[in-house]
Amino acid sequence: MATLKKNEPNEAKGELKEIYNEIEKDVGRVPNIFQYLGNFPGSISAYFAIGKELEKGKLTAKQREMIALAVSQKNNCNYCLAAHTAIGKSVGLSPEVIKEAKSGNAEDGKNRAILSFVQAIVEKRGLVTAEEVQSLQAAGVDDQEIVEIHLTIVHTFFTNYFNHLNDTPVDF
Repeated sequence: MATLKKNEPNEAKGELKEIYNEIEKDVGRVPNIFQYLGNFPGSISAYFAIGKELEKGKLTAKQREMIALAVSQKNNCNYCLAAHTAIGKSVGLSPEVIKEAKSGNAEDGKNRAILSFVQAIVEKRGLVTAEEVQSLQAAGVDDQEIVEIHLTIVHTFFTNYFNHLNDTPVDF
């Protein structure tokens, strides 16, 4: 059961109502996570701002979703696993790719290196070695992509940890 107050879309006012209207326009509904994050509308705005910046980067939507799946699995976040499975399908990830990403694996060498690195970051709380970074670079990942990978991890941590704190009911 959720620990925080839920902010229903039909009761939202001001900034929160505007945010919910945008979410409804994009998603067709306001998922539970945003109804609980609505206790501080700025958290939703910040979350989407990071997502929009990541869309401008080199990593593809598929790669970002694979990273989110790997992080969410490592962090045991059922809400985010359900959400990113649905989003992953919507960006073209097959059920097999989704399953592999959750385990930190991928068919393609570059994506396999990315997901292995992601798992190392999560397991080691960011304290990866220079050799691990060099191994990622040797797989064809450049410095910009490394920063994008890190930001994607942090973006996912935000929702993973929020859902742990709140025990957000899964609605995907």
